[in-house]
Amino acid sequence: MAIFHGISLSDLIKQYSMDQLEDEYDARVLEQAYQAWLKDDKQTVSMQDVLADFDKPAEDE
Repeated sequence: MAIFHGISLSDLIKQYSMDQLEDEYDARVLEQAYQAWLKDDKQTVSMQDVLADFDKPAEDE
């Protein structure tokens, strides 16, 4: 299989493992966001409001 991709076997294994980790991370983040959305009575935020948050100066912590 590594030959078909033109990479070494170790690189193929590393890439496959990273893809698996990325997929697992994405699934967990999705589930957390979904649960937060349900807890918030399925409230949404408009894209305009999200973009406006990026224009605000950072607050001091």
